[in-house]
Amino acid sequence: MKITGIIWLKDVVNKLGFKHHVETYEVEEVFENKPLFRFIERGDIEGENLHAAFGRTDAGRYLTVYFIHKTTHEALVISALRTKLLNPFSWVIPECFYRESISFRPVDAR
Repeated sequence: MKITGIIWLKDVVNKLGFKHHVETYEVEEVFENKPLFRFIERGDIEGENLHAAFGRTDAGRYLTVYFIHKTTHEALVISALRTKLLNPFSWVIPECFYRESISFRPVDAR
């Protein structure tokens, strides 16, 4: 999965901080730190589907980030939550996850 940037909506940024206690820089760190990806469902627009990224921040915090992978190869973040689903001592990655390298640059809030 090629992700060249992140699209931030102001309402989503506010919800992440207020409701989920997650900062935008933490979401960006998850994308930079080789997350596991999972396809969730097809989107309303052809080629723009909902995915989840499971990964760690630089501080070691585990997050699940839900995003729409746009046809421009940007990630439109929908939500992000703290999670305990990933076991750092597990050597087995479930088949429903896939790992791909990404090139990343932040995109300003719209």
